[in-house]
Amino acid sequence: MKKIILFTFLLILIIIGCSDKKHKSKFNQLSSSSFGLKGNIASFSEKRFPAILINDSIHELVKEPSGKIEIHKYFNKENVLLESENYDSDGNLFSVIKFLNDNSHKFYGTKTYDKNKRQISESQVINSTDSSVIIETLNLNQNSTSTSKMTYDKNGLIILNRTIINDTSSFEWQYLRNNEGRILLTRMINKFGSQIDTSVLYAKYLEFDSSGNWSKRIDYNSEKGDEIYVYERKIEYRNE
Repeated sequence: MKKIILFTFLLILIIIGCSDKKHKSKFNQLSSSSFGLKGNIASFSEKRFPAILINDSIHELVKEPSGKIEIHKYFNKENVLLESENYDSDGNLFSVIKFLNDNSHKFYGTKTYDKNKRQISESQVINSTDSSVIIETLNLNQNSTSTSKMTYDKNGLIILNRTIINDTSSFEWQYLRNNEGRILLTRMINKFGSQIDTSVLYAKYLEFDSSGNWSKRIDYNSEKGDEIYVYERKIEYRNE
């Protein structure tokens, strides 16, 4: 189950998809601004790990590897997202996602490969508007499909993601953002059969770089005391 949750979480941070000849996508290609980044971005990496606060000092929980995630994203000179690399809890490459756009600069999908460059899944945009996209994903190894719907605000930032794994399992993330586009809280609703788990994480930003992009934040659940998730970003800017 942890592997399913981890894989689904990765699908949300990277927004998967692939080409569809039947549907003409209306959804714009993803760019660095889709992730709330300012400036001319060459790439950025984002790490997440579980930790605990002791006297306002962050201590990583090294015995909780299932909560560790690392993703690298790469952009072209126009700040368009080209590729995403995903790493497991041990820091090893897990998968590579290639993002596909048409000649009208519309996003129509991706193909996903494992660390050995073997394709493991492909997806397609089956419905879209300028602010939402529905994606159908085919897992080539398991010959199974899932469907995801993402909704974005007027600034092109995601505010809702819902993934249906099968008839009895689904994952939903809802994001509340401030006027600057930063996430204030994340509400997660996970369904497994008759069981529905709901939790809320509040975000607190700790560090910013000289361009005004955040480089460190924590997410916390007010009901779980000092247990937190730490997010760290390293941003590489392209020389003008």
